[in-house]
Amino acid sequence: MNGVQYIQNVFRNGFEIDEVDWVAWQEPGRVGVEHHVLWAPDAAQGEDSVGLLLRFPAGAHGDYHEHLGFELMLVLDGTLDHSDGAS
Repeated sequence: MNGVQYIQNVFRNGFEIDEVDWVAWQEPGRVGVEHHVLWAPDAAQGEDSVGLLLRFPAGAHGDYHEHLGFELMLVLDGTLDHSDGAS
């Protein structure tokens, strides 16, 4: 499994994931959002999906946007106020 990164206990530690390099999301409408790329598109393999861990500390937000594919959200701590309703 060359190139595979294993993040131990990613779903147990919530926002305290020290092994992950969080990067500030530099895009208008993504205030305070941080991300870590799990995988990126590989055009050579015909792959166009992307896998990201996102961290939204208190007060962070992402403005309304659309996705061309599926989106899976798993809230580990706190509340997600989503355009489709609060959950």
